[in-house]
Amino acid sequence: MMDKQWADSLRALPEYHYEEETSSRTLMEIFWEWFSAFLREVLDGQANSTTDWITYAVVLAAVGITIYLVRRDGAAVPFVTSGRSLARVVTASDELEIDLLSAMRDAERAGNYAAALRFAYLVALRELGNSGLITWRPDTSDSVYISQMRQHHHGAAFRSAISVFRRVWYGGAAIDATLYQQARDNFLISCGLEARP
Repeated sequence: MMDKQWADSLRALPEYHYEEETSSRTLMEIFWEWFSAFLREVLDGQANSTTDWITYAVVLAAVGITIYLVRRDGAAVPFVTSGRSLARVVTASDELEIDLLSAMRDAERAGNYAAALRFAYLVALRELGNSGLITWRPDTSDSVYISQMRQHHHGAAFRSAISVFRRVWYGGAAIDATLYQQARDNFLISCGLEARP
């Protein structure tokens, strides 16, 4: 009986606060509670705390390291941008021999002058690169090739052919047999090959 009276007297004291035991939280619940509070702080739209600044610095460092790793010499990057599309990077193990002149002639016979003009351009680039008049690289633009050919005696023909090629290949302009033949002949003449009638 004494124990009950003593316990009741303790409960009557103003300092006494009785709370029922709450269930314990798991480590995952504690982590998600902390993580959600962290995200609310970082994404609140205000850079007003040390947490915000440290997070921004870590994100910037991660982006910088990623760019460095991708761009450094020796890093394998499967695609490079070339104009408006992605062009597959050709490595030594991907060597592929294509008879570009035959492909050009086949496209001509099929009436696909846009593809035929593309092959004529590739023939010109290959021949000009082999002769050392241009430096061929998969990520080089047409303008660089025009600049490299500026001093060549067939530079104007090359520039004229590229102008037609750009309108047709990138701009989707229609091309007929006459316009194709002029541009093709300019490409072939510029690289020292004889134009076919």
